[in-house]
Amino acid sequence: MENRKLKGYMSLKFIGFFLLIFIEFSFTQKTENKIYWTKGYKLTWADFVDDPPEETEFTAYSEDIIDPQFFFNNGILEIDVYCYFNRICSWSRKDKHTNLALRHEQMHFDIAEIFARKFRKEIRICNFKGKNVREKFDKKTEEINTEYLKYQSLYDIETNYGLNKDKQAEWNDRIARELKESEDYSETHITIKIQ
Repeated sequence: MENRKLKGYMSLKFIGFFLLIFIEFSFTQKTENKIYWTKGYKLTWADFVDDPPEETEFTAYSEDIIDPQFFFNNGILEIDVYCYFNRICSWSRKDKHTNLALRHEQMHFDIAEIFARKFRKEIRICNFKGKNVREKFDKKTEEINTEYLKYQSLYDIETNYGLNKDKQAEWNDRIARELKESEDYSETHITIKIQ
């Protein structure tokens, strides 16, 4: 059960997807400000640390980031695609905390992981050549991002931001199925030899 202004939501998701930063990745799922998606971890309301905007009518906002990075060295392309929840930009209204609302937010995070996996899958089948690595990487990033934003928007619209319990239950099953079907692409690191 979560409401958000789609326009602001879409721009934040867009910015988040293209956020290409170099991070020190540890094998713990939680850092000070980021929670990396892992199969066993579920969000709690304590993970939403930002204060909600004054007089907001919305229940919560979660910032889920797909963070693709690539390094090209001596004919080897190293790609890391991380998915994480940004704690310091995510907020909730304490007076509206419910299990249903939290589940809705978890599904947003799970959708981000599904699209991180789609990105990894697409990158593996790209025909990279020495001179077109950056161009193909950027094009694939844009394609996946466009699809990702549409999917997140569709999820909110069809579930009425989690208020439609039947539709929410359908989406919960759909997202769980898509996560299972994409398990082969859950490894964050990809190495490709460029010809």
